[in-house]
Amino acid sequence: MKKNKLFFRTAAFVLSAQILSVPFFCQATAVSSESSGNVIESSIARSDEIGWIYETRNGKLYKCLFNFTTGEEIGDWILVG
Repeated sequence: MKKNKLFFRTAAFVLSAQILSVPFFCQATAVSSESSGNVIESSIARSDEIGWIYETRNGKLYKCLFNFTTGEEIGDWILVG
């Protein structure tokens, strides 16, 4: 009986420690001041959209990394085949 009590106390302690260690997340907001008043805008982290573009030159297929967000090529054209 003593072992059962010790087991349940230990299990309750471990469970409560796990629940209390859960991280809490919040979203930051940016505040900008304009002449018409204060405007609150949500701030979201965004990354560039990058992918491959393909082009055929003289019957040969080439590819190049392309940043679709800025509209710029990244690196050199690579012969695919």
